[in-house]
Amino acid sequence: MRWKQRFGPPRRKRWERSRGAARMRLMERNEVTIAACLRPEKDGEPYRITFSSGDVLSFTEEEVLEHGLYREGEPCRDYEEICTVVLAKRMMASAASYVLFSAKTEAQVRRRLTEKFPVSEIGEGWAHFTAAALEKAIQRLKELGYLDDAAYCEKFIASVFRSKPVSRAYLTNELVYQKGVAREVAESAINAAYAEPGAPSDDENAYRLLYKKTRGHLSDESRQLAGLYRFLAAKGFSAASAEYAVRKIKEEGEDTNEGLL
Repeated sequence: MRWKQRFGPPRRKRWERSRGAARMRLMERNEVTIAACLRPEKDGEPYRITFSSGDVLSFTEEEVLEHGLYREGEPCRDYEEICTVVLAKRMMASAASYVLFSAKTEAQVRRRLTEKFPVSEIGEGWAHFTAAALEKAIQRLKELGYLDDAAYCEKFIASVFRSKPVSRAYLTNELVYQKGVAREVAESAINAAYAEPGAPSDDENAYRLLYKKTRGHLSDESRQLAGLYRFLAAKGFSAASAEYAVRKIKEEGEDTNEGLL
């Protein structure tokens, strides 16, 4: 502790900090230049471009030609913008097959791209641009209509309604916690779906689900009833909806028995 107080941080940390500060000063003054452009030995391999900021980044031949990164010794105007755009385009290409054939939420695409572009693979130099590139890629996917959380919620809810009886709580959990949709967007879509003519209520869905499980037969045994209440609660139904479902099945059973007499 005394050594650190007297002599400051280790030499490597001091060097990294000074290098980072120098890089920021160059970028603020827009003075980043192309220090070297190393052409690959084999076709198809990336070019390695060294900038005066200290960053050494890999680019495809197409990227080098598009942005003039072969001009050694010349200023690289809009250096940050160029690097951000290049990385955003790579992210777009990676996301294309993921969003093309099935709808995805914004959170799912963000998670996918974050996993596909870790610093360990793209290189530390690109780490300065990943956040901005991700936002640019997401925004472009929205503009092209590939990302629309409101539309996703609408389709998801309609699909669930067609396949099985569920609760509002189930839909909220799936959209917000599993799919990553913003709560206000999910709740707006759920409210709109339940407001549609003919949309099932939680009471009706609880009844349908319980009827399917019990085949319309309930006993008065308290242990069985407690288990059925727990079953419905686990599916997100309220105590009132569970009570409605149990009562309705019991009443239907009584009506059936009376008809047999």
